[in-house]
Amino acid sequence: MKLVQLKADILSGVDPMWLPYLDREEFTSALAGVDVLDGVENVTPPPSAIFEAFRYGGPDDVAAIILGEDPYIQAGQAQGLCFSVPKGTPLPPSLKNVFGCLERAGFLRLGVGSGSNGDLRPWAVDRVLLLNTALTTRLGKSGAHLAEWKPFTRKFMRLFCAAREGSPVSFLLWGGKAGAYAGLARAHGHAVHEWSHPSPMADNQLAAPYRFRECPHFEAVNKALLASGSRAIAWDRHTPVVAFTDGGCSDNGNAKARASYAAVLVGGQFAGCVLRGEVCPYEYVLVDEEIPEKGVHVTDVSVRPSNNRGELLGFVYAFLALLRGRALGRVEIVSDSDICVKTLREWLPNRLKKGTASELKNFDLVMIAWRLLGALREQAADVVLTWTESHATGPMPKEPRARLLREGNSAADAHCTTVLERASGAPTRYHLEALNGPVVVRKLAD
Repeated sequence: MKLVQLKADILSGVDPMWLPYLDREEFTSALAGVDVLDGVENVTPPPSAIFEAFRYGGPDDVAAIILGEDPYIQAGQAQGLCFSVPKGTPLPPSLKNVFGCLERAGFLRLGVGSGSNGDLRPWAVDRVLLLNTALTTRLGKSGAHLAEWKPFTRKFMRLFCAAREGSPVSFLLWGGKAGAYAGLARAHGHAVHEWSHPSPMADNQLAAPYRFRECPHFEAVNKALLASGSRAIAWDRHTPVVAFTDGGCSDNGNAKARASYAAVLVGGQFAGCVLRGEVCPYEYVLVDEEIPEKGVHVTDVSVRPSNNRGELLGFVYAFLALLRGRALGRVEIVSDSDICVKTLREWLPNRLKKGTASELKNFDLVMIAWRLLGALREQAADVVLTWTESHATGPMPKEPRARLLREGNSAADAHCTTVLERASGAPTRYHLEALNGPVVVRKLAD
């Protein structure tokens, strides 16, 4: 593999705001030192995942850094985020101890499925930089590339700590190699939390009060965030998420019709996220059928906006946000459109079996929603589509779930109305807005 192509693979998808922090000279030197050009198959993680930690937002989005040592050494384990492994991969011993700590702190209940998935990407979405001191190692050998990556990592840490000096970050440093950066972080006013490494090799040698299960870092980070007025991190990657979707239309069915959509998400890393915009007067297509989370764009085929198209686009953008935001647990999509819910839950599956799906109205958006829903069900544990009464009137229900459904539906409807109240031709027309959401979701506007 040529060096130019290798660098392109490594940097692909990296948030551009990180580029000034990723020293090209030290980066190139590290790659040369690990002989990655001569044996990519012997290096882990693969080139496309070496800079994975920098694909979930920019430097200003980081609230906490967990610094590991080097990637897992078994094939298929390392995914470019420290301590994280892909869904379906057996949990490494270190990660088991991390989950044990989360269980002790009340963030996780093991034995009910939530502790069997080691994918930590939701933490990356939720403002946690998951970085190793060495970004690669050789398969089957721990610490093989620590020396080669040390100059790059030290340069990165100096630049980042200095840039965020006025906006402190919590550093979670586990083990001696990570602890070597404590002084640098403290010198720039950052909060430093040190503890032993979660590896059983070290952990089993310690007295019970000092083992990793007793590490107080997760609680400390959230306490500091809440004290500063920021949102706590959802350390349980399986927090249930609810997405309320809605569509609106003025002059529905007429030539001058304008339609809008909205999705309001609550729970976990999606807390407070709002997606809204105006429906384009064209048909939509997926950017990439094989990788649906890349999003949608419009064609040159004209189609009249309608309330139904707005409702369907609400589903589409909610699904995209949930895919990009790495929703891994239970997901509930709540809509006041009985037609959309029944289309995706009953009518479309039956028509696909009969070969008559193309007869459905707004077939382009129906099939996009169906494809995204399938991808979400592959990623998440459980996805449920729920119908709720539209614009319910009367006293606010006292029962918690009924109140949640009423408030969520009303909020989505209000955002649809806001979009339609804009003057026609305003600069934001047809552009997706993402408010208060995770960094990955905000990039839906790209």
